[in-house]
Amino acid sequence: MEELKTSIKYPELAIQANKEEMLSNMAEFIQPRKTDVLLDIGTAMGDAAFALADHVKTIHGIDINPKYLAKAQKMATEKGIGNIEFKIGTADGLEFPDDFFDIVICRLAIHHFSEPVKALSEINRVLKPGGKFEISEVVYSDFVRSQWSIINHLKEPYDRLYTYLELVHMLNRAGFEIISIRPFNYKTYRGVTKWLNTWFGEGNNEPKERMKDAILKLDKRVLEEMRFTKDPDPEQGWVWYYNCMEILSVKKAKPA
Repeated sequence: MEELKTSIKYPELAIQANKEEMLSNMAEFIQPRKTDVLLDIGTAMGDAAFALADHVKTIHGIDINPKYLAKAQKMATEKGIGNIEFKIGTADGLEFPDDFFDIVICRLAIHHFSEPVKALSEINRVLKPGGKFEISEVVYSDFVRSQWSIINHLKEPYDRLYTYLELVHMLNRAGFEIISIRPFNYKTYRGVTKWLNTWFGEGNNEPKERMKDAILKLDKRVLEEMRFTKDPDPEQGWVWYYNCMEILSVKKAKPA
């Protein structure tokens, strides 16, 4: 195995947090400047962009889902936030010049990328030398990853989870130097039922029932690590926790 090019070790104690708490702590972790230009990849409805808007000069938020972007733009208008631009865009084909951004963030999105290596190369390209790249991603043990990936493939053929070491290797190979990491347990309040509705729509249909059945048949070790619980609200279904890792790295300067 390739030697890890980082002195940062995996912490054993994870932060317990919900989405609002993690978003409120982003600026402290990233340490942005008022002059920074930031790119938010997989911005969805702009939660992270809104959390950082007061800390930077300009934010470009991209996503492949026009419905999410329309909601994000509507919220920005309602909030009176004028330094964020939302538009359609993909991580593996960024329509920005080289060395353009001071900061790039990508939160809970890289597992959706069909070409993650190409995406990281593009992120490296648009970052200035010494620019910061913050990535938050779901990480699990090899066993849970292998089992859960089978379920993910029922909705997205290229969807996959990564281990912590895989993420570190990918960042190293893409020209990033890791400077800080922060693990956290993120509770999802959607529950499996609402999560499936997001992908397959309301009501019963064969793909959704097949995925629901696969979740019910997961190995007990998977359920324990993901901490599935039965929620008393029938509309919520199950509730579970994401084991996440927040990694802050910088773009290495090119050799002279």
